[in-house]
Amino acid sequence: MHHTEGSSLTQLTKLIPKNPFDRERMHRLADQLNWIPVDLGPSDNAQPHEEVWALGDYRTAVHWIEDDAFRVHYIAVEGESRAQAVSDIRNHVEVHTSASLAGLVTGERDTLAVMDSLRMLAMQSSEEFDPEIFAMVRWALNDPEPAVRRVALLASSIMPWAQLDPLLEYVSRHDLDEAVRTDAREALAIFRDRIRN
Repeated sequence: MHHTEGSSLTQLTKLIPKNPFDRERMHRLADQLNWIPVDLGPSDNAQPHEEVWALGDYRTAVHWIEDDAFRVHYIAVEGESRAQAVSDIRNHVEVHTSASLAGLVTGERDTLAVMDSLRMLAMQSSEEFDPEIFAMVRWALNDPEPAVRRVALLASSIMPWAQLDPLLEYVSRHDLDEAVRTDAREALAIFRDRIRN
């Protein structure tokens, strides 16, 4: 029941807990909701770290993913009882919404906090186009700080929206910073490869 790159995003719901939430709290939640451990992660330090539980129907999986490379830890739910599992999680864990993450992006003036918020916003984005999230990405790609623009490009590369293509193309040709233009070309290549597949 592991989620793979080829799986449809429409069958996967990602939830980003508000802090503090960690692996130990995830284990307590799984015990409290009587989830069945399926794979509690590798014994080595493989990245990203992933643990999986099944619901009683064995047709629904809940994943705890610690993606330290992307700097986001999140819960992913897939399967037939996904809606019920997501509801159960939201009843026990305070999670970000697209609106709360967008508010963090625009409300923060701390560069690191803005970049962290962009990563979370991208990870939580769904296959359905969201004009508010798109506006946040567009805003971040115009931030005066090149590091923020580079993280916005990374975030864009994992979002599934065709509307991002012309924006990434524009940044790859016109950003004032060479490193940002280079990252934009790489993000655009990744993005186009994902959209084709």
